Amino acid sequence: MSINRLKQEFSRIRELGYTLDDEEDEIGLRCIGAPVFDDSERVVAAISVSGTTAQISMDRVQGLARTVKKTAAAISSQLGYGKP
Repeated sequence: MSINRLKQEFSRIRELGYTLDDEEDEIGLRCIGAPVFDDSERVVAAISVSGTTAQISMDRVQGLARTVKKTAAAISSQLGYGKP
């Protein structure tokens, strides 16, 4: 992957708020992950859900991504992210 393509991918991930590993690391597996932020707006962890392509079919990705993002946001909030 070129550096320009990688930058484009990072931009897309930031926009979506999650990332999808669609059999890129292991054939037959998918993973959806989102960052967890602390009170100084640094990424300190990530939360994800993983499963086989049968368990996480492409038509389930959007719903699972929403759940992963909500969970990451709740944890981030507990760590002080977004609080004045």
